[in-house]
Amino acid sequence: MGTHVRRIESLVPRRALSFGAKAMHLAALARAGFPVPAAFAVAAEACEEALVTVLGADELPSALLAAPATEVTAERLADIAARVRRAPLPAALTSELREAERTLRAEGAAALAVRSSSLREDERARSAAGMHESVLGVVGPDALQDAVRAVWASAFDPRVLAYLRALGASRPAAMGARVGMGVLVQAMVPSEVAGVLFTVNPLSADSAELVLEAAYGLGASVVDGRVSPDIYRVDKASGWVRDRVLGDKAHASRWTVERGLHETETPAAERARPALSEEALGRLVDLGVRIEEHFGDARDVEWAVVGRSVFVLQARPVTAVASPPAPRRLRDSGDRARLVWSNVNVGEALPGVVTPFTWSVLSGFSERGFRHAFGALGCTVPKDAELVGHVRGRIYLNLSEFMAIASQVPGLRPGVLLSLGGGGLEALDVQVERRSPSAFLARLPFTAARFARENLALGERTARFEAWFSGERARIEGFDLRLLSSNALHRVLSEVERLLDPTGDLLLNVYGSYLAAVVALRSVLAWRVPEARVEALLRDLLTGLTDVESAAPGVALQRLAEVARTDAPAREWLLASPAESLRAKDCPGGPTRRGLDDFFARHGGRGAREAEIAAPRWREDPTLPFATRRLHLQRAEAGAPRDPQTARRRAERELDGLVPFPLRP
Repeated sequence: MGTHVRRIESLVPRRALSFGAKAMHLAALARAGFPVPAAFAVAAEACEEALVTVLGADELPSALLAAPATEVTAERLADIAARVRRAPLPAALTSELREAERTLRAEGAAALAVRSSSLREDERARSAAGMHESVLGVVGPDALQDAVRAVWASAFDPRVLAYLRALGASRPAAMGARVGMGVLVQAMVPSEVAGVLFTVNPLSADSAELVLEAAYGLGASVVDGRVSPDIYRVDKASGWVRDRVLGDKAHASRWTVERGLHETETPAAERARPALSEEALGRLVDLGVRIEEHFGDARDVEWAVVGRSVFVLQARPVTAVASPPAPRRLRDSGDRARLVWSNVNVGEALPGVVTPFTWSVLSGFSERGFRHAFGALGCTVPKDAELVGHVRGRIYLNLSEFMAIASQVPGLRPGVLLSLGGGGLEALDVQVERRSPSAFLARLPFTAARFARENLALGERTARFEAWFSGERARIEGFDLRLLSSNALHRVLSEVERLLDPTGDLLLNVYGSYLAAVVALRSVLAWRVPEARVEALLRDLLTGLTDVESAAPGVALQRLAEVARTDAPAREWLLASPAESLRAKDCPGGPTRRGLDDFFARHGGRGAREAEIAAPRWREDPTLPFATRRLHLQRAEAGAPRDPQTARRRAERELDGLVPFPLRP
C-alpha cells in the first residue's frame, strides 16, 4: 500500500506508534495468528496533514489543549468538527483509501467498520474507549472517506479534550506531546452474538477468573450499555462457569445487506436463553487465556461470533481494575506498639464505620494524596510508611509517621501539624522520632522553584479546572445508571473515580501552600514574640475562620432563618411540619423559597457524612438543613444572642464593604 494506509498484519507493533494503540494491538494479534477481521490502518499523519489545511493554528488539538478551558466552548468545538467533516482529503490519501476498500470488498467484506485508533486512546493508566466515533456498515469508497473524516472530527468532542486535559494534569509533560488520530478500516463482522471479555475480574481484581458479557447482534450495544447482556464469570484454569446471569437482551443492533444497520426486538423465547452456546463460550475462554498470555497482562477484548467462527475485534489493556492496597513491610511488634493512630480529624467527615465501597476509593487516593503533599513540601516519605489505616471499619491516620515526616522541615514543629489535624495528643511532640533535615535542605532550591511555579498561576489553573470539572460532572450526571449494564456501569464509575486525581492534585497544591504559609507565619511570630507565646498566638490566628468554604453552608442557613422571620408564609411553613417532611418545592413563593433554591443549588451536594459515598446528600435528604433552619429561627424569635465573635466579624466586613449585602432579609 501507500505511505499512510497499511495492511494491519504488515505493521510491526513496536514500530507502529503513528498508527495508534488500537492498530498496534490488532497488528500484534494478527501477526500472532489470532482470528481478527481483515483490516487496514491509516496513520495519524494523514489526519494531521488534513487538519492543517482546513484549520487555523489555534484550532488544532494541541493548541486547544494549551488554551484556557473557558475559551474552548462546546459551540467552538462543534464548528471545528463540522469543518473537519467537510474537509477534502489529499489526493494521495483518497487513492490509498479507494484501494483498501476495493481489496477488502474483493476478499468478501460486504461492509466496513471504521474505528478510531488515537495515539492517546488506550494508555496504560487510562482509557478513552467509547469517546471517539465508530462508523459501522460503511459501503462504497465515498462513504469510507466520510467515515474517516467523522472519526477525525470526534477528536474535537468536549469529552475527548476533557480526557486529554485530565491526562495532562496527571502527567504534565504529556500536555505538550503529540495528539493524533489513526483510523482502523476493518471488514465488518455481521455478528450473531457479540460482547466483551475481561481476562481479569475488573470489579474484584480476581485474576483467576474471566468475565464475559454477551448479547445478540453487534457488540456496540453491549459496549455502550444500551442492552442488558448475559454475564459469565469463568474460572480461568478449569473453564468452570462460576456464575451465569441471563440479561434481558431486549433488542439487538444488526447489519444486513438488505437493510443495512438497524435495530430489532428480541423475541421473548430468545431473551430467556443464553446468547452463547457452550461451544462458543469454551472457545472464547480459551481465546481470552491465550490473548492474556501473548500480551503478558490483563486485556479487555471485544469479540464477535458468526456461525462457528469467533473473531477478535480489538484487545486493549484493562486500565481500571479495583485492586487491594499493596502489601507493606510490617514493622516489628515493638515498633508497632509505640505507634499512635488517631481519627480525630477524619472522624468529623467520616463518623462511624465506612462502607467497603468508600474505603476502596479513599484508601489508595488518600495514601497517594498524603505522599504528594509531603513531597510537595520537600519531605522524604519512606516507601513502607503506613500513613492511613482501616481498623474495624473506621479510618485512622498514623500520627507517629506524620509527625516524624514533618520533623524534616525546619520550623515546622510536629505540634503545629498536630494542631492543624485536630489537636490533642501533644505528648507526641516530645515522643516523635526526629528525622534529619539535611535531605530537605538539599532539595530546598528545587522545592522553592516548584512551589513558585505551581502557585504563580494557581488562580488561572483553578478557573480552568472548575470549568472542566463542571463539564465532566454534567456529562456524568446525564447517565441513567439504572439502565447501564455492569460493564457500562463499571466504565462510568471508573470515570468518576479518575476525577479524583486532578481534583486531589489541585487541592493538595492549595493545602501545601497553606502549610508553607503556616511555617512562614510561625517563623515571623518566633522572631517577634517570646517562644512560650508562639503556639498559643498561632492557634488564635488560625481559629474561627468563617470565610472558608466549609463554613459557607452554616452561614447561609443562619441568613435564611433571618430572612424567614419577616416572610410570614414561609415562617409558618417552616415551623408547622416535622423537619423530615419538608421539601424546598413545597415552600411558599417569596424570598425564603428563592433562598432555599439557591442553597440546594450551591450546597445540595454536601452532607453530614459527605466523605461516605453511600450517605445521602442534602438534595436527597434535606432533614438536617431544615432542622438547622428551624433551630436558628426559634433561637432568633426567643431573643437568643448570636455568637458575639461571629457577629462582630461580619459587622466589620460589612462596614469595610467586603460583603455585597448586609445580613438582613
